[in-house]
Order: sequence, then C-alpha cells, then structure tokens
Amino acid sequence: MKGFETPGGEISEVVNSKIDASVGVICLVGKAYGKPSGVRVSGYTDKFYSYTHLEWLHAYSKVHTKAMITLFASDGALVNYCADKEPERHRLLQEEWLTTIKECLREPGTRAGNASFSSPYEFAKILAKLRWKDWLNGSITDIP
Repeated sequence: MKGFETPGGEISEVVNSKIDASVGVICLVGKAYGKPSGVRVSGYTDKFYSYTHLEWLHAYSKVHTKAMITLFASDGALVNYCADKEPERHRLLQEEWLTTIKECLREPGTRAGNASFSSPYEFAKILAKLRWKDWLNGSITDIP
C-alpha cells in the first residue's frame, strides 16, 4: 500500500466510503496477495485478509443494490509485478481467495459480472465492449 497511505492510516475507510458513494464498482483481482491488513480471516489465527480482499468483500456486500464487475488479471497483466515474489503462504491464500470470489459470483440475484484478461489490450477490450448504461441499470451481468 506504499503510496496510498492516508493521513490517519484509514485507507480502508476511505476506499469503503468511495465504494458506498458509487453507482457501480469495478474490482481488479490478480494473482498477487498484496499487503496483509491485520484483519484475521474468521476461524484462523494465522490468516489475514489483504486490503484488496477487504475492499472486494465490502463491494460484494453491496452487490444486490450496486452493479459490480470483478476483472481477474493474470500475473503481470497490467503491472510488472509477479506473485512469485511473495511468500508461498501468501500465494496459497490468494489461490483460496480467487476460488472464494468465483463461488460468490455464481450466487443468483446479484448484479455482479466477471471476466479475465492477460494483457493491457484484453483489459481495454473488455472495458470498450461493456454496455455501461445497461450494466449500471442492472440489466446485464454478462461481460462481452
């Protein structure tokens, strides 16, 4: 989270307030775990959510009233950062997390869509093909 600090250290509060105020949310989820937040995963003493996990969970908690897209990036799709630079335990947590997200996105009645991309070109193509007005109105959850 270096470079994204807030004066009082309340980055999650700032991000959550932006999610709450938005009409729709686009979440980018990659192979890297990210920085642990200090918030423990329920039922575990040694597993912590990353800040990205907490942001996704907050956005997903609004999915019945707010349009949401989760875009899954392959390792290195947008930035020159590889998950293999992280400790093995973080990579395993991220794999578990990706599985959990995909299970949540299959729940009926949500306004959530998802897609995967492996290059900046594929990312731009997804955004260009999306029918934004329909998506924000909750008319579609499929992403072209």
